[in-house]
Amino acid sequence: MAKRRKREQPAEETPREITDDMLAVIPIRPENVETREDSQGMLHLRVMLAPEGLVGRVAKWMRYDYSRTYELDEFGTYFYRQVDGTTSLKTIIRRMVKQFDKPYKDVEYAVVLFTKTLMMKNMLVLEMPTSEH
Repeated sequence: MAKRRKREQPAEETPREITDDMLAVIPIRPENVETREDSQGMLHLRVMLAPEGLVGRVAKWMRYDYSRTYELDEFGTYFYRQVDGTTSLKTIIRRMVKQFDKPYKDVEYAVVLFTKTLMMKNMLVLEMPTSEH
């Protein structure tokens, strides 16, 4: 009888080194995102989704609201307020290091992760800066 092999565990994915080029991107608020501030000064983001095809026509007929709302904490609120369409992620990270008095690498990791999350939820897009030589 053959021995059963232990199931191989997938190799842990090690985070890639984040380079300055990666952080040179400029986060931009899409037009389909509305912001609202609550009584504690925290932001709430509302992303307006537009379903297409039959689902879109039925939703419109039924007046179904396809928007999603997300409440941001202090860190997320500060980050999203820095998104002005001209400021790079690197600059935002530096500002957040000063604001929250946290180590640079910790803030960098949190900002990159948060940026990816917002992008997946269609609440943020990234633009490559143009070099004007």
